[in-house]
Amino acid sequence: MTETPRQKAEAFLRVASDFQLGSLPTEQRHPETYELATLARTDIRGALRILQEIDRGVITSVMAKAGDLARLEAAIGETLRCGGRIFFYGCGATGRLSMSIEYIWRFMHNGTPHADRVLGFMSGGDLALVHSIENFEDHPEFGARQVREIGFGSNDLLVSTTEGGETPSVIGATEEAAKISKRKPWFLYCNPDHVLHEQVERSRRVLENPGIEKVCLFVGP
Repeated sequence: MTETPRQKAEAFLRVASDFQLGSLPTEQRHPETYELATLARTDIRGALRILQEIDRGVITSVMAKAGDLARLEAAIGETLRCGGRIFFYGCGATGRLSMSIEYIWRFMHNGTPHADRVLGFMSGGDLALVHSIENFEDHPEFGARQVREIGFGSNDLLVSTTEGGETPSVIGATEEAAKISKRKPWFLYCNPDHVLHEQVERSRRVLENPGIEKVCLFVGP
């Protein structure tokens, strides 16, 4: 039976608090870019200088996680050596990034047996590359279903990426991968652990799951 607008509204209001995320750092404006639009018109050198400084800060923050990223590299290498496949998954921008990684891999290994060893997919499937799939990302069960339908197996490794660390479909995919594979999935995100732990129950569930490897790449707003 098709839901009426009132029923849809009531259903949303029951879970609305789960999606009030404005206090998360990734949802906030960067303090150095408040006047960027004006600077771009009046002082292009100054505008570029701000962007460069922010980029340098991002690189510094990511390099501080070199140890965690080395462990991820080792996990990927071990999976490939043992005949497993690497799956990258995300939503929106991180989903397009995941699919780009597959494209780059296929380009580098075109015509070899290795070409099919790395796969990227995203919330909403291929259509989401060019058209927003309404509400898909808000359901963990959809992400879990995608993992199963793509053929993810017990010897495969999932690398999930979610900017905020709270996207339900990415969380669902990661939790499902932890159930299917003997290899712990990796969960990459950009909000501080303590913020997610305090404010987002579904994220807290991931952070407390010993069967999931976590890497926080916090770089600010």
